[in-house]
Amino acid sequence: MTTLSASERAALLAGFERTAYRLEQRLIYTVDVASGAMNAWLAGATEASLEETDPWYEQVRTAVDAGKRYERVRVHLDEPTPYQQWLQWTSAHNYRAGEIMRYLTRSEADRLGVTEAVGDWWLLDEERLIWFDFDEAENQTAELVTDPGRVAEALQWWRVAAAHSATIEVPAS
Repeated sequence: MTTLSASERAALLAGFERTAYRLEQRLIYTVDVASGAMNAWLAGATEASLEETDPWYEQVRTAVDAGKRYERVRVHLDEPTPYQQWLQWTSAHNYRAGEIMRYLTRSEADRLGVTEAVGDWWLLDEERLIWFDFDEAENQTAELVTDPGRVAEALQWWRVAAAHSATIEVPAS
């Protein structure tokens, strides 16, 4: 495995050829909280500032227009936390950019075997993983995984999670 810098991770996410599948299982991603957009939304803003992530939406739009696919399954609690409710709200931006967004409850994920041990990652072209690790403070590091066995295992878990997840209705904002 190779530890990735933020720029290396961004290059991989921009440079895949066919598919980018994301499995998100954390209760919270501190990078989102630090942006301030969630706090603005919680305070009642109807259009929280997403300037920090606008390049993401443009990247997705451009890739989708070129025939590539971005898909994401978010595992959330049966009763979503305020943070998870905010993520659901932000899904409207992902949808408009062309990303396929799905949700799976934690209880259903556990029943299916998609436990936290399955990991939190991007699977690129069914060939490489950007595998995320988190410390006690929820700080994120990323590693590139190319081991065919680990990649195949992630693909199997992706198929299970995607098959049992559902889209949710998101406001048009």
